[in-house]
Amino acid sequence: MDEVMKLTRKSNGEGSIYQRSDGRWVAALQVGTKPNGRKDIRTRYATSEAEAKRKLKELRRIAHQDTPEQRKKQTVEQYMWEWFHRYKSVLKPAAYDRQEETIKYQVLPFLGRLQIHSVVASDVKDLINWLQNERGYAYSTVKKAYDACNECFRQAVSDGAIAKNPCNKYNMPREADFIDLSADEDDEVRFFSDDEIVRFCKEAVRVYGNGKPVYRLGYAFILILNTGIRLGEALALRAKGDIDFLAEQLTIDTSMSYVKKRDATPNEPRYGFVEVLPKTKTSRRTLHLNESALEAVRQLQKLNKDHEFLLSNGQGNLITPRNFARTYKGILVKAGIFDCGVHVLRHTYASALFRQGVDIKVISTLLGHASVKITQDTYIHLLEEQLSSAAASVNLSANTPTATFGALFYDPEQDRMDICFDDQRFYGGLHCGTPLEVQLNDRWVPTRIEKANDWFLVGLSGLRLPGLRARLAA
Repeated sequence: MDEVMKLTRKSNGEGSIYQRSDGRWVAALQVGTKPNGRKDIRTRYATSEAEAKRKLKELRRIAHQDTPEQRKKQTVEQYMWEWFHRYKSVLKPAAYDRQEETIKYQVLPFLGRLQIHSVVASDVKDLINWLQNERGYAYSTVKKAYDACNECFRQAVSDGAIAKNPCNKYNMPREADFIDLSADEDDEVRFFSDDEIVRFCKEAVRVYGNGKPVYRLGYAFILILNTGIRLGEALALRAKGDIDFLAEQLTIDTSMSYVKKRDATPNEPRYGFVEVLPKTKTSRRTLHLNESALEAVRQLQKLNKDHEFLLSNGQGNLITPRNFARTYKGILVKAGIFDCGVHVLRHTYASALFRQGVDIKVISTLLGHASVKITQDTYIHLLEEQLSSAAASVNLSANTPTATFGALFYDPEQDRMDICFDDQRFYGGLHCGTPLEVQLNDRWVPTRIEKANDWFLVGLSGLRLPGLRARLAA
């Protein structure tokens, strides 16, 4: 623990307050013992001694509400914050911040002043109706509020504060019942047209007469446009280590989140970056770099070769999402493109893959989606266009040949490599030992597929399997 600069003790059972060496004040109170016999000590941080005294008083008040009868006198606000700080500290920082915002702005303004034992199912239903009809929130926002209530009240039942959870399946309306009044009837995923792509790219890499770039990290937008990576994934890229120029590949294995700093001192920024592991296995991926992406990486690496991260500012610090978005909007204005978010670059990459007829499973893998269903739901209109075009192009007859070769890709749902044949059929998943022939330098080379830590081709180590032309051996 940091060196204590100032300590104020109370009598036994009343707790203590003290100041840490970093200037923060701490209120601490022993509320009992844990099952393992250790002291159960609750702490709260404060920026001043007066605030620490107030928080110690609050800790003592909560500690005296341990019996069911005493807990019943708590308001929803009191109990929910106690529940949140006790049970939700294990969440990742970004998820912790989101749920805190949900409780603060969606749940407590409506239910906060009610005593927790008095809340009934109709109160929860009224909350949902208020959020949906009066506040106009989308289904996802209302669902988060409902889920927070459901978890909290379920714990309250376990604590003996209430007899029955007021949340039930009838409280939450169907997603189909929600109408997004802020969206157009024909609202779809936005992506750049071919003309907009040209204008955007020209503006992003524009230089002054002396050769200095107009936008220091203009090539960062070119990289995202040509790889479809998320902004958090781009921010986590190391200038050295995540790029393999020889193999022309980029590795995604972490992401950056910009979250509230819970332990910040008064003189420190309230928000900062934390590096987090991907939520799913499919978010970790290796992507092939096309010529535009390779050039973007070279320019960014040349710019930030002395810094750890590829998207650093002149001082070596990461660019905040707000500043990144500000630069992006500046490019849009100069390029004459209608205002839209940075995620449009990712959508544009995905739309290009669909237009080229790439299979949806391959697209899902490239985008790092947790499942093909997410890709399908997000780009349903593009998929429908692709299916319509494919159906119109098919003209079968007795002499129609069947494709025998295609491209390898990884199927995350089966955790197997597969072949997507040129006529859009699938082999159905390759197994260890399956004999194949792969196309290398215009000739077919015999091999077989195996798996150790990852899938590989026997005798052909170092090859990037996804996208490799392949056929089943005769």
